[in-house]
Amino acid sequence: MLLKAVSDTIIIKLDYADKMHGLIVPDSAKQYHGEFVGIVESVGPACSFRNDLKKGERVKIVRHEGHKIICSQEEYFCVSERWVVGKEIKE
Repeated sequence: MLLKAVSDTIIIKLDYADKMHGLIVPDSAKQYHGEFVGIVESVGPACSFRNDLKKGERVKIVRHEGHKIICSQEEYFCVSERWVVGKEIKE
């Protein structure tokens, strides 16, 4: 990846293949679900929970927030820390 987050931003690689609670969702509808699921690529140095988010962790972000970025033919979202609504934890 050629992007590094600055300030309180988080760069997330979008992952539309989320299972969405075991339901089968058509590819055309995955990007319109209530939130986006993605993989953390970079966490900015001023992010207040940067110690809680690590590269490679899966998170959910609010769908209508952030900026879509295309870099090296990959789709990313750059969001403020306040738009991350949760992260996947392993039990």
